[in-house]
Amino acid sequence: MTSSSSVLQDERISRVMQSFVTSVDSPSNIDPDNLIYTPLRGGGSKAALYRFDMGQNSYVLRLLPQLASNLTRMHQIILAKQAGKIGIGPQIYFVDSQMEGMIMDFIPGRTVQQNDFENGDNLTRFAKFLQKLHQSKEKFPVACSPFQRFQNFMVKGKKEKITYPLRFTEVEMLMEEMEATLQLSPIPQVPAHLDLHPLNIMLTDQKFFLVDWVNGGMCDPYFDLATFTTFQCLNESQILTFLTHYFERSPTEFEWNRFIITQPIRLFVIAAALLSTSLDETRPMSYEEALQSWKLPSITDFGKNEMNGPLWLFGLTMLQSGLQLIDQKNFKTALQYIQRHKWIS
Repeated sequence: MTSSSSVLQDERISRVMQSFVTSVDSPSNIDPDNLIYTPLRGGGSKAALYRFDMGQNSYVLRLLPQLASNLTRMHQIILAKQAGKIGIGPQIYFVDSQMEGMIMDFIPGRTVQQNDFENGDNLTRFAKFLQKLHQSKEKFPVACSPFQRFQNFMVKGKKEKITYPLRFTEVEMLMEEMEATLQLSPIPQVPAHLDLHPLNIMLTDQKFFLVDWVNGGMCDPYFDLATFTTFQCLNESQILTFLTHYFERSPTEFEWNRFIITQPIRLFVIAAALLSTSLDETRPMSYEEALQSWKLPSITDFGKNEMNGPLWLFGLTMLQSGLQLIDQKNFKTALQYIQRHKWIS
């Protein structure tokens, strides 16, 4: 086993790999303890990833979070299997009986970068790729909505007496208003990933794959559209190009306004998640002073998983980015439009 793995982690690797090896042909020729396991950099989930080679093939071992319930693990396994089945994610070859881990294809590419989508061809390809996921007829489990995730983080934070920035009360009220607004004009739920930041999007030979299937399931497709464009920092022209290829026509006034109001939602969910885990972090100043005078990390730093600093700073980055969106006139205009109009299929 690799020296970078803990003893406990090594035991989990060994258990999953022993089960995997006995499930393939000629197991007597393979000793899983003699294979080389290279840790891989993952997204924001608590799963551990390792690459290994066996024969002529390369695989990834994903150890599911130890503290996750069997229900949570099963949700992630089903998502990953269905994504692999339709060619959106890596193919899943094996899941051990205890749901500790799974074996999947190794994708010999890289995670996307912001400049990848300055290329209009890539933007078009990704729009069609995401459309393929959203139009899939395969059975996906129902996702926990971003609004419910936000509420879960807030309940946790208040229980632990977390202090939040002053405008967070406004954000809570807005999230409730947004949820009620979207419920008045529901659209069909589709298979969605729900965490489309750069580390979860792989690019290889001009083909995309989505990894880290943790939050996804049947949900509102606009959450994927908004999260992708937000973390890639697309300008309005690029967004219009992306949506035009996704819808295969120019977006309608309703679709455009609905997209606008969805943009800050994921940012506020991440802000709530990061600030709700900041109980033990020492802050040299108040949140308000930091928002006014500190150079905060960027969204692109978060998307690259370059979180070199306390979590509360990144929580403020997400909050500030979301507040900048809702303070714009076009957001307020879009929200009023959606509240007055209903979606028509």
